[in-house]
Amino acid sequence: MGADIVVGDTQPLGSGLNFGGPSAGILGIKYERELLRQLPGRLIGATKTVDNKEIGFTMILQTREQHIRRERATSNITTNSSLMAIAAAIYLTLLGSNGIRKLGEVILGRTYYAINSLSKVNGLQAPAIGGKKSVFFREFTIRFEGNVDTIIKELINKGIHIGPPLSRFYNDNYLKSCALVCVTELHSKNDIDMLAKSIEEVVSSGV
Repeated sequence: MGADIVVGDTQPLGSGLNFGGPSAGILGIKYERELLRQLPGRLIGATKTVDNKEIGFTMILQTREQHIRRERATSNITTNSSLMAIAAAIYLTLLGSNGIRKLGEVILGRTYYAINSLSKVNGLQAPAIGGKKSVFFREFTIRFEGNVDTIIKELINKGIHIGPPLSRFYNDNYLKSCALVCVTELHSKNDIDMLAKSIEEVVSSGV
């Protein structure tokens, strides 16, 4: 597509959820000598502190254990990104080009089925951001009229896990009532119908 550098995450490619690792990423560049020579062994990321007053830096890409003495290394015992990369390669090989296209179409269809189902629930706006004319794939936001934290807790009691309230990430009055929903190939029509029914039951209870 004309990009000099591409980055991505292999987690959706045949790997389960990992709460802290291991995981694997993609870092690709054009096959040009100047770019190859510029490719760093370390990448440093910057983020703000909770109060937004200071900036902190950390290594986000590094050759494992290169920053401490090898005899003190411990993380290589529990981290194996190569295994995740091999799993992703096998997953893509089994799917093939036609399979990954079909997979994308299945996820796209289920995403819009979920949006349409949830948009019919009273006291709920779906999607909450972008409008129905926007394009959604896998993830979209929903907005509750009631207390989003209480609603999410009630859903968890029913065995339903949606995404976290967006108030955890954004200090915005509109987003405080929003949450993220994700639909993948693992979610059947029955799963989506159960999600809509469960949310309707919780919202109608007036929590």
